[in-house]
Amino acid sequence: MNHISKDKKQKKEIIRKTNKKNNPKKDEMNKSNRQNNIKFQKQENLEINGEEYNAISKEEYDSIMKDEYDSIMKDEYDSIMKDEYDAIMKDEYDAIMKDEYDSIMKDEYDAIMKDEYDAIMKDEYDAIMKDEYDAIMKDEYDAIMKDEYDAIMKDEYDAIMKDEYDSIMKDEYDAIMKDEYDAIMKDEYDALLNEKTNDQVFQRKTKKEQIEELKKEISQLINDHKDEIKEIENRHTKKIAIMEMLSRKKLQKMIQQYSHTLANTLYPNSIYEVANKLKKHIEFRKDAMILNDAYHAEVLIKRQGQMLQARNTGSEKSFQMLIRGDRLDKDTTEKFITIEGILNNSLERILAGRFLNEDYPKLDSIRDILSKKTKMNLKNWNNSFEENVFFNSRQTAIEWASKNIAKINYQLSPTWSEIRLAKDKYAEALLQGYFSELFFNALKYCDQNQDIWVNITFDEKQINKKPYLISTWENPFLSKEKLTLGSGLGLEGIKNDLEMLNETKDEKMTLRIEKDDKIFKVILNFSKDLFIPNIPIEIDRKKLSEALKGY
Repeated sequence: MNHISKDKKQKKEIIRKTNKKNNPKKDEMNKSNRQNNIKFQKQENLEINGEEYNAISKEEYDSIMKDEYDSIMKDEYDSIMKDEYDAIMKDEYDAIMKDEYDSIMKDEYDAIMKDEYDAIMKDEYDAIMKDEYDAIMKDEYDAIMKDEYDAIMKDEYDAIMKDEYDSIMKDEYDAIMKDEYDAIMKDEYDALLNEKTNDQVFQRKTKKEQIEELKKEISQLINDHKDEIKEIENRHTKKIAIMEMLSRKKLQKMIQQYSHTLANTLYPNSIYEVANKLKKHIEFRKDAMILNDAYHAEVLIKRQGQMLQARNTGSEKSFQMLIRGDRLDKDTTEKFITIEGILNNSLERILAGRFLNEDYPKLDSIRDILSKKTKMNLKNWNNSFEENVFFNSRQTAIEWASKNIAKINYQLSPTWSEIRLAKDKYAEALLQGYFSELFFNALKYCDQNQDIWVNITFDEKQINKKPYLISTWENPFLSKEKLTLGSGLGLEGIKNDLEMLNETKDEKMTLRIEKDDKIFKVILNFSKDLFIPNIPIEIDRKKLSEALKGY
């Protein structure tokens, strides 16, 4: 019995050690031990039976050990296989992820390099295009300037030729008239002289008496032939009128061709769009300013061509119709411009094109006076104007000038405020030309030591029972002598236009100048229907039908 107990203990120890060695997992080992304890407990119960127990116990033990071994080996195998699988899967995963990463990084790199390349190429392209554009613009500018020069020279040539022609025609006319007159009167003179030569009574008279008598006789001869002489004068007057009409038609045709060429050659809006795009980029701001000046120069040339055609239509009515054709209703949906807009555009061109232009020396003395008064110089003015008016539109041209140079005050009556004119047409060109001239005159002749540049009022009133729109411009000035600095051609041109538009030469209804020792005033009068559309006539068709029944 003691022997069996000892063997049993040894077997248990062997099984415990085996289990501990082959099964590193604590939970599995504890489970196996519990099972073994149960089986050994059963053996103890059977040991009483002696040898029968030994046979059964061995088989049981072998079976248990086999199951345990198989379980342990399976776990070991599974563990090893799992590690192998995980390792393989990790390598596969790493390989796949590396390929994905490389692919993504390559795409990112290619995208970055493409962007860099595109940026470099764009800069190169922009630089090339800018050079090309500058070259094209220079050629265009040179071509336009050449055309302008040719047109000016042609005008000069035509003017000279006209003067020459008039001079020749006058000489021709005088010569023809003399020949005609001589042809008629020569025989009469010869007969009179022969008669007096043979007249003894006449010969005995004094020289003075003879002269007086001859004068009376010649006067009588002329009176006798006055109808013939009048007929000669009428005939030549008609010839001259016909020649003048033909000359005027030729001039009109030439002007129409000139305006047509300008309209088909100049496209200032394209330049304006490019300038607007460039001014959004700081590095291109100077280029934008240059293009903006080119835009306004082309607009000016185009408008001057329009106005040249308008002024030479051949009649006052045609000129009036062109201006009236640009009137729009106050609720219009078409592109329009207001009087306030034209005022600001006019002033902006005076500022940018003349006052802030260092290449315009005529205003040097005025700039010096204003510089001392405002504590600013040309560079400061330019920077401020570009930043606040041109690039950012923080201020209108009038607001900027009032703050940085001298005050510009203006008031619009309700009627003037309601005016809507077609954009970029004749009426706008007409008023912008007038306003630019008046702004510039006020700048040149005002007292720069005062704070007022110009006061402008827009009002309306009846003159001789006809409604007129009145624009009054007044500014302080130093002396009457200073007014002689200008040629006066600008105001004279405005006056001529108003005489055609208003169909009168009365200065009270066209252009009037008033001045005293301190104030210079220019008053422009416009017939109201030039800019204000006629009120639609409401017709009661039923009443009209009733009224017409009796006819």
